[in-house]
Amino acid sequence: HRRRELSMRFGLAFGANTDVVEVVRLAKIDADTNEEIKTAIERYEMDLDSVLKGYEKLAKDSQKGAMEGGFDPEKIEAALKPLTDAAKQIREINRAAVKRVAGLIADEQKRAAFELEVKRIEFPRIYREAHVQKSLAAALKLTDLDESQKSQLTSVKDQYERDAASVNEQWAKALEDKEEKAGGRIKMLMNMWQPEGEGESETAKAKKARNELDENVAKRLESILKEEQRAQLPQKRPEKGGNMWGGGMFEDFGWEFGGEEEK
Repeated sequence: HRRRELSMRFGLAFGANTDVVEVVRLAKIDADTNEEIKTAIERYEMDLDSVLKGYEKLAKDSQKGAMEGGFDPEKIEAALKPLTDAAKQIREINRAAVKRVAGLIADEQKRAAFELEVKRIEFPRIYREAHVQKSLAAALKLTDLDESQKSQLTSVKDQYERDAASVNEQWAKALEDKEEKAGGRIKMLMNMWQPEGEGESETAKAKKARNELDENVAKRLESILKEEQRAQLPQKRPEKGGNMWGGGMFEDFGWEFGGEEEK
């Protein structure tokens, strides 16, 4: 447990920091009462731990090699490549375990909750609960809605969830493709301030599509509610930002260095 906690804190590949044991806990899957899931988790722990032992040594060796002789991007990249390759191996072990466990969860709602937790860990910026989702949930709890408002809000919520699922999947794929094309997360980070050429990147397009979806649904929500009802919705706070460590790419990776999170 301690090795997973320390070694997987800063994943060097999307999916490399997904502790399936923790996901089972977060999704409230009772592995102790399901022998098949319990066995799958035990197998996962053993498979992963053997890799993490080597990963710890690689991390120390790579850090030492990258820092020797001053700042040399090519040398740093070469020194960290074995660590990136190991992170991809960890990702494959995680995703194989996710698929195995998901297939053993009979309850459809619990299986969906489990799969959502995986996505939130792999791509926290994409799959965290959006402000418009919180607003829709709050609106549906208002006690002074008429039947027409209830019907419209339910329809908007259902449609948003379908549309967001598609847009989010495209955004996640764009991020993972970007990481792969860069040659790993370290190289991706080293290139983050370099121009990407003409036109918008696929990640920028996907993010824009999601922002437009959220904005359009927020406007639709406002049009359904009365002024006094809108005043009861949660207030939107700024996303993380304000410095190079808050928000942006670091948040895509699930790496948090400060800043205020949207509530």
